[in-house]
Amino acid sequence: MERRTVPARLATLFAAGAMLATTAWTGPGTPAAAAQVLRYGVPSPPTATYHSADTIVSIASMPGGDLPTTISTLATLVLEFATDPVGLRVTGTVANLDGSMSNPMMGSTPIPDLDVAGVLEFVMDSRGKAEITAMPEFPAMGMQMSYQSNMAQPFFPPLPDGNLEPGATWVDTTEVSPGMEADVVDAAMDANSTTVSTYTFVGDTVVDGRMYLHIAVAGTSETEGTMDMGGMQITQNMTGSLTGLLLWDTERGLVAFGHTSQAMEGTASMGAMGTFGSKVTVSSHFRLEN
Repeated sequence: MERRTVPARLATLFAAGAMLATTAWTGPGTPAAAAQVLRYGVPSPPTATYHSADTIVSIASMPGGDLPTTISTLATLVLEFATDPVGLRVTGTVANLDGSMSNPMMGSTPIPDLDVAGVLEFVMDSRGKAEITAMPEFPAMGMQMSYQSNMAQPFFPPLPDGNLEPGATWVDTTEVSPGMEADVVDAAMDANSTTVSTYTFVGDTVVDGRMYLHIAVAGTSETEGTMDMGGMQITQNMTGSLTGLLLWDTERGLVAFGHTSQAMEGTASMGAMGTFGSKVTVSSHFRLEN
């Protein structure tokens, strides 16, 4: 059975925890000719397939020197939509999940056995306020995330009331308490994260001959987390900023493309072992297939 040292397992969990962070987007566009109203509803057809790619670089400043860890993942999420008294009900299945991890202590290796059991399910109103009712599990890795993790959030950003003219802005504050248990590394994590995002409607933009609405977002985030690594307690505090872009498909009533760049840094306390610095950068892309 493979054994990992404490620094390697810490870096792995810190990097995995970064995937639970809230994200947003920004970028250029052409001014729109008319006001727009953005709302979520049951699309036609009532299905959507999202492909996502994430790269997470976590640097832990351990007593023996910096320990960088890179995690890369590719995922496919298939969604089905239905009407609900709240607005709409969304059920998702993780159809594909692959990944790799590398650091100086372990080299580069595929992340094994990324089988997923169960579904993601949530209800959402027309402006994107969602309540998670079911979360998938990763049985081969012994990993389970809490309902507050909201893994679908990047695909469904909050929407404003009323008509939007180019240059219009709205602010959203998101508070989440993600949690994760990973038996394979004998670890558990709880966190409280607050993200304040300012959205700006830039205008129309054309991609491959099709018109989209471009929304720019700039945000800041704060995260406090507690981890238990085989009985060792670790407390982590991080702050950072995020930028990127998203494109709204008016025909489908869904986000068709998104890109995120996020950078966070802070400290991690390991009791008698002291306090060390940590940095995390995340680059994420996703696109709508249909």
